[in-house]
Amino acid sequence: MQQLAKTKQLLAFLQNFATLRRKRVTAYGSGDKVLWLADLPRDLPSGWKDACRSAFSTEKPDEIPELWLEVRKKRRPEPPPIPEEIKPWLPDEFLDKPEEYALKNTEDLFDLVQGKTNSATKRNAPKSQPNRRDWSATEKLEQLWLEYLVNQWEPWAKEFRIWREVQQLYEDVDFIRRRLEEAEERYELVLAVGLLQWRDPAGVTIKRHLLTASAEISQDAVRGVLTVTPAASFDGFRIELDMLEFQHRPDLGPVKDELEDLLEELDVRAWDKARMGKILRLIANRATPDAQVDENGWRPLERADKTFRIVLAPALVLRERRPTTYDELITRFLEAAENDPRFSTTIPWEHFVAEGEALSDSSETVPEDGGLSGNVGDRLYFPLPMNDEQRKIAEQLRKRPYVLVKGPPGTGKSHTIANRKLSAPLVPWVGPLSHLR
Repeated sequence: MQQLAKTKQLLAFLQNFATLRRKRVTAYGSGDKVLWLADLPRDLPSGWKDACRSAFSTEKPDEIPELWLEVRKKRRPEPPPIPEEIKPWLPDEFLDKPEEYALKNTEDLFDLVQGKTNSATKRNAPKSQPNRRDWSATEKLEQLWLEYLVNQWEPWAKEFRIWREVQQLYEDVDFIRRRLEEAEERYELVLAVGLLQWRDPAGVTIKRHLLTASAEISQDAVRGVLTVTPAASFDGFRIELDMLEFQHRPDLGPVKDELEDLLEELDVRAWDKARMGKILRLIANRATPDAQVDENGWRPLERADKTFRIVLAPALVLRERRPTTYDELITRFLEAAENDPRFSTTIPWEHFVAEGEALSDSSETVPEDGGLSGNVGDRLYFPLPMNDEQRKIAEQLRKRPYVLVKGPPGTGKSHTIANRKLSAPLVPWVGPLSHLR
């Protein structure tokens, strides 16, 4: 039991030490791609319902719980043809690139012709001012232009704005997909929920999500559909606190079991505001007494202040992978040591945590001379100079697969390892050292 307790203490130390050494990332940077789900196209007309779907925006998310996002590439709507009578009165910019005017109000576009007719500066119009008969023709042109704008241009512009919004979303998701395909070992995609915005006591602004889960993108190239779902390796949402200084991180130990139950119950349903609110409030209330949580806040706050504030603000985040393999390995070992009754250690590890003390149940025996005695043929050849202590270490490695060696820098530990790696049995005949390894 003492060995197990020391094992837990050592693993906890290694876990905390790795946390302290890790560089703190307080906010998303220029190398991150953040796609806020609050910006998804909403209230689409019936003909565009299939352009963008998400469990975060539908009224019945339980029907598509794992569909975090689906965006479909749609055909670009072509602008309606302009009546020939009006073309000479319109600027070249409008005729060449009508899409650039689609975001303007219809009332502003009416002046394109009205201003021209009032000054009589159409392309092929005579330089002299129009007579009374021409004023009637001008009014007809303006009426024809107004009818075109109201009956044809305005419906098209509305559809074009929808298309442009959907197309931009499709291009953003496709950019993420391509980046992952090009360098999957460097980047990762996560669904992030629970945005912390806070100015800590040192004046550093924090803007990072507290909960993340692995996501993946699949493409149906034939239909032009991109789908974002939980990754095949999805194992629940993770709590990330590394954006905070160590002393500001909430102590979640006393509520660990409750948090794990809530996260397991949440599963992939990050859109469930009620469940998500419970988790975020549990974390916030362990952080500071004045913490505030808004599970209905879908957008980031305009600015952070000294209050520990969390809003839901779900987002897809493409970010560089961080070297967490060591941390995850230590965490798994620690969790197994605390929770798995079948957890056991190896003999080398037990010798390590024993710190030189004899193991109570050890049946191993080592000669008092450290194994220096023996026949000539059993001795080792060392290519580098060795003292007696180093020889004892090397000889002990012949009788057991491990030896714990401790000592300050410069005492010959690396020297001993090199000698042992290059050693070979000393044979009683002269010839090439065929046993070198």
